[in-house]
Amino acid sequence: MSLGFSRYAVQGGDVGSLIASTLATTYDSVAAIHLNLLPSLDRVTSDNPSLSSSEKAAIERAEQRFLTPTTGAALLQSTRPATIGAMVSSSPLALLAWIGEKFLEWPDDPISLDELLTNVSLYWFTETMPRCIYTYRGTFINGHQYSFPPFKQPFGFSWFMRELAPGPKNIVEKKGDLVFYRQHEQGGHFAALERPTEFLQDVEDFLAVAWPRDG
Repeated sequence: MSLGFSRYAVQGGDVGSLIASTLATTYDSVAAIHLNLLPSLDRVTSDNPSLSSSEKAAIERAEQRFLTPTTGAALLQSTRPATIGAMVSSSPLALLAWIGEKFLEWPDDPISLDELLTNVSLYWFTETMPRCIYTYRGTFINGHQYSFPPFKQPFGFSWFMRELAPGPKNIVEKKGDLVFYRQHEQGGHFAALERPTEFLQDVEDFLAVAWPRDG
């Protein structure tokens, strides 16, 4: 608002989905919300009869590879942000280890060494990683992830099917006025980095529906 915009759209993935959801459920100035990871997503299992074969495969892959270790990392950052912050700020190698393992395990296609080191350098030289971790603080309450009420604004979702948390349409549409939904066979947790062209196209297509220029 301090930039002079009375209305704006928000987009988020990972912890950005928490920030975007907080904005959308708190401020009427948010005109539309697009996510590529949904906070407080209902538990989805691969035996749901409404799922397609590709959706079942994506969910099974997430269950086998990601959900337990990923939840562990999120719980640590949510409940012990100061401890993790002190650890990752102790040396560039510690920061590389914390970020690097995610870049090795979470994408669909490998992230290049240059991209990894660029991300680590951005956090290290700006000394911002400890503060960034604090955005996770309180996202898990009594062991359960904080739940947001349904969105009142037009809502869009992109599921890059190598994402850590599955996002089938029949679950996502419970979270608000879903006016845009798209699945991508390729792309994982770092969708904007892994598939920038598809990611940008999704956001533009969503805004064309949710918040047209003459609207």
